This record gives sequence, C-alpha cells and structure tokens, in this order.
Amino acid sequence: MPRRAGSNEPRKTLLLTGASRGIGHATVKRFSAAGWRVITCSRHAFPEECPWGAGPEDHIQVDLADVDNTVEAIADVRERLEGGALHALVNNAGISRRAPTASA
Repeated sequence: MPRRAGSNEPRKTLLLTGASRGIGHATVKRFSAAGWRVITCSRHAFPEECPWGAGPEDHIQVDLADVDNTVEAIADVRERLEGGALHALVNNAGISRRAPTASA
C-alpha cells in the first residue's frame, strides 16, 4: 500500500460520488490536503478547472442511475484499488430538481 509523503502510515483512500462541483470539490480538497487518495465519480467527464492534481487519473465517469454503468464503475474502482482497502465512502451524488433532465 502506498505511504503518505513523509510518513510511515499507509495512504488512505476515499471514494467520492457527486464530485463535479460544490460540496464534491470541497470534499476532495479537504481529504487531498490531509494526504488521502481520492477516487471521484460523477456523470460528467473530469473538468479541466477542477482543483486537484490527481483528478484525471482517479476520476470515473458514471451515471449512478444506470445499473449497468454502475456495475462497470464498481469493477473500475476495484481495479484501481489493486487489492488495497477503501477506507471511506462519501455518497454526495444526487439529482437536482433544477436540472433539466431531473424528474419530479
């Protein structure tokens, strides 16, 4: 398991859904600053303006409302973990009533 820089402690890994803006960005910044590896998931491709460096390598584009796509994403997460542990999960994904594709 990779170690945190300057530490003998293993680097912890967080999986974050709903990472494309707002609370998702704030969560990534907080955990990244604390030395965590953050694997992000959102319906959108990784945007260039996102505030974390490892983002493009550790981002999974997934529509969690699509069962088949979700199953594929789970397999992708497992592969990225390379047999290591997932230490935390933040389920931040949601549907906004303001979104044009959201249903009431």
